[in-house]
Amino acid sequence: FAEAIEQIIKWMPRERQTCLFSATVPPFVARLVKRYLRDPEWVSTLETTGNMRSVPSQIRQNFVNVAERDKLDALDKLVKEESDYDRVLVFRRMKITSDRLAESMQRRGYVAKALHGDLPQGERNRVLDDFRSGRIRFLIATNVAARGLDIDGVSHVLNYDLPDTPEEYVHRIGRTGRAGRAGTAISFVSEWDYEVFGAIKDRAGDGLVERDLGLYGTPAEPTPAANA
Repeated sequence: FAEAIEQIIKWMPRERQTCLFSATVPPFVARLVKRYLRDPEWVSTLETTGNMRSVPSQIRQNFVNVAERDKLDALDKLVKEESDYDRVLVFRRMKITSDRLAESMQRRGYVAKALHGDLPQGERNRVLDDFRSGRIRFLIATNVAARGLDIDGVSHVLNYDLPDTPEEYVHRIGRTGRAGRAGTAISFVSEWDYEVFGAIKDRAGDGLVERDLGLYGTPAEPTPAANA
């Protein structure tokens, strides 16, 4: 939408009041602010560190080192270890892999559906309504499909595929832990992810803690939630 936004702004009066709302501030948005807004006032609903958005303290962050081929087994193990996976938002990079994961999870007995831009609007609305009502427990979504979603009661965000930037990571996991509620964000880190994960880890700091599921022979450490 960058080109369209630039064209609209060019046709607007020079003297105007401009309000810009964005869930994230990627480089393109930052350039818009610098070019078209004069002495803007910044207002944020989230905790910040300097000019960077930070992760709300009520979100527990974990990562799991797992081979790409073993991710579904890791998901199985996570859900079996804890009973509080009430409403889970699962992120994948592509529409086709979202569909494939939903089908694989359904074969394992999970109530799961995919949400992406190829679905007709009516079907997308039905999927979202079912997720909100609890009829669907796992919603597998792409970044684009999940933009603007505001769903209460998301207990977990699972980054089945890591996002491309730390900013997108913060945006994704902010779908849980809303309105002061506790939430959990878990990220799978495969053999292809080490570079981007390094940037995410630098951003998240000590709050992002490794979790060992014992997939490769190492005994898994129980979490406080698992023992509660």
